[in-house]
Amino acid sequence: MATEEQINEQDAFACPICLETLKSPKSLPCLHTFCEACIGEFILSTEQRAEQKLSNYPCPVCRTVVTPNNPEDEASQWAALLPHNFTISSLMNNAKSVKQECHLCKRRDKISEATQWCCDCMEALCGECLQFHGIMKLSADHKIVKIEEMDTASSGVDEPDLSMISDSCPLHTSKFLEAFCFDHQQLCCLLCITLHQRKCEHVQAFEEMQNLKTDKISVLLSEVNDIKVKVENVMKEKNDEKEKLDISFTEIEAEANQFILSLKDKLDSLLAVFIKRLGITREESENAFQNKVKTFEKLSNYF
Repeated sequence: MATEEQINEQDAFACPICLETLKSPKSLPCLHTFCEACIGEFILSTEQRAEQKLSNYPCPVCRTVVTPNNPEDEASQWAALLPHNFTISSLMNNAKSVKQECHLCKRRDKISEATQWCCDCMEALCGECLQFHGIMKLSADHKIVKIEEMDTASSGVDEPDLSMISDSCPLHTSKFLEAFCFDHQQLCCLLCITLHQRKCEHVQAFEEMQNLKTDKISVLLSEVNDIKVKVENVMKEKNDEKEKLDISFTEIEAEANQFILSLKDKLDSLLAVFIKRLGITREESENAFQNKVKTFEKLSNYF
C-alpha cells in the first residue's frame, strides 16, 4: 500500500482537470499546471460556450484571467504555446518509488503491482492479467517487455507515454519525439534514429503504431461482418425450411380432411343402400307371413 508521502506526491503530479498523472504539463501565469490536452479542451469548450472568438480565458482552478501572447492565433493553438513545466517533469522523472499499477486490475477496482508492459496496448499488466492477455487471440502476438528493464527517462512517468510526442526530444531539444525504439525501449526523434538507432531493427513511428491498431480493428470488424452475413444466411435458410414445412403440413391436413369427407360420403351411400335393401327384405317377409296366415285361416275354415 502506498505511504502518505507517496499519495501526496501522486496528487502533486495529478492534472486538476482529468485527475490523472500530468502528460505534457503546461503552466498558466497563476502557476497552476495542467495536461496540454486538458487545458486545450477547456479553452475550446469556453470559446464554444461564449459563441465568439476569445481574447482571454479564466484559469479552471483560481479563475485568474489568462491572456495569450498571440491572441490573434486560433484558440486550438493556445495550449501548445503555453510554457512547459520542466520542474514538474523533472520531479516526475525522479519519482520512481511509486510502483506501476496494473491497468486492467485498476479498471476492476483492484490494486496490484504491474511487472510487464504491452507495447501494442500501451498498458501495464500484472502476472495474472498477463496470462489472460496472452490467451486472447487479438493480443496473443503483442510485444511484452519487463517494466524493470524499460528505459522511461524520456517519458517522465513509469511507462512510455505516447501523449508526450509533441514534446521536445531530451537529447535534441529542437526536435520532436516521433518514434519509439523497442530495442532500447525509449522514445526518439528523427535525429536520434539517425545517430543512435540506425542499427536498431525495431523502430516504429507513432503513426505506424496507430495504423497497426486501426488495421487490426478493421480486420476484426470485417470478420464480425462476415459472421453476421453467415448467421443471416443460416437464419434465412431456416425460415425457408419452416415455411416449406408449414406448407407441407397444411397440404397434409387438407388431404386428410378430403379423405375423411370422401370416406363419409361412401359410408352414407352404403348406409342408404343397406336401409333400402333392409326395407325391401322386410316387406317381402311381411308379405310371406301374411300369405301363410291367410292359408292357415282358409285351412281353419275348411275344418
